[in-house]
Amino acid sequence: MSAVEMLPPVSRAPAAAPAAPRSGATLAGRNTAVRAASQAVSAGLNVLVVLPLMTAAGALLVRGLGRGDAPADVRSALRSASGAFPRVLGAQLLYAVVVVIGFILLVVPGVYLAVRCYFATQAAAVDGLAPPAAMRRSADLVHGSWWRTLGCLLLTGLLVGATVEIAIAILGATGSGALYVAGLVVGQAIAVAVTAVFATLLFYDLQARSERAAVAAG
Repeated sequence: MSAVEMLPPVSRAPAAAPAAPRSGATLAGRNTAVRAASQAVSAGLNVLVVLPLMTAAGALLVRGLGRGDAPADVRSALRSASGAFPRVLGAQLLYAVVVVIGFILLVVPGVYLAVRCYFATQAAAVDGLAPPAAMRRSADLVHGSWWRTLGCLLLTGLLVGATVEIAIAILGATGSGALYVAGLVVGQAIAVAVTAVFATLLFYDLQARSERAAVAAG
């Protein structure tokens, strides 16, 4: 027997399995990034543009209906709202800062201030007040009706939020990214508009209650 025959057979490592395609994971990650970016853009537009504009338009429209001089069309309503837009946006931003500071200090002060100063944007649009004065006006209106106001806001938020989320989920199930993004932007804009109109009605309700209380006390 030769020396070569006496050597043990050399074992070969099994061939590495081919790498799994990464296209699926890459596509899923890309879709997730697109959805996150669309949600961020939509939230920013709602907070900085849609919410102040719709709040001002809704407040002025309801006031016009009460006086009998409501805008004739949507263009007229938006034109009227654009004049109040700067102070409404200022009130919205000041409200956000105050509420965030309240939540940073403790959760309870944040919730309390969120309800107490919730109608600062309506006060800025209807009464023509600067942001600090609008915050004080909202606090005066909510005084004595804090729990009732909280309940109304929670109920409205739950109803509107659930409806929009169901609609967006249905659009997301279609698998179309463009349809999902469009539905997200439109759905959130509608939710903001409905919430702004309801908040305006609640603002006028609190205003009427405050006036009746002042007359009764006087």
